[in-house]
Amino acid sequence: MIIDKLKYLRGNGNGNLYEGHSKEQSLLQQEFIRIAISRFKPDTIFETGTNKAYFGAFLHEIGFRGTYVTCDPDVDVSYPSIEVLREVAEFGVEYIPDKSSSSNYGFRLELPNGQMMAWIDGDHSYSGALYDLRLFGRYNMPILIDDYGMDSVLNAVFDFLNETNYKLDSVSTDNRQIALLIPKQ
Repeated sequence: MIIDKLKYLRGNGNGNLYEGHSKEQSLLQQEFIRIAISRFKPDTIFETGTNKAYFGAFLHEIGFRGTYVTCDPDVDVSYPSIEVLREVAEFGVEYIPDKSSSSNYGFRLELPNGQMMAWIDGDHSYSGALYDLRLFGRYNMPILIDDYGMDSVLNAVFDFLNETNYKLDSVSTDNRQIALLIPKQ
């Protein structure tokens, strides 16, 4: 299993989608993400916050066949994991090593044709989360944002919803929460 290979490579982790989550909490998040991906059927998924590429591994395990574009400033952590993912994934993997922050990601964002979706799990500060939301929100794609239960992320989402044509569609039931934001019809 790819998660085991990434876990071995990093020398830590419990094999869950995200470190620090119980298996039960991780399964709740995985199911929420799987349902969102099945619903919107994206050809491309953009991610901020590669870290150990567990999200990319999850995409592999659910049979995603599009393109996964991910960005993370910590090249030393992210790049070895991306290389493992590239070996086994049956989808395109693009990694943007951004040494400053995910906030610079937008300056190099090239949009492909087809349905797109964003997974935001990068900078959890208010300003970082709001920047990432605005970056992807301008393209009217569904957005999944992790750690919606954190005050900084929750406040960024609230402000984003007030300034855009987006609405809160649903929130996962795990302890850290994922919010699904979609453009209003």
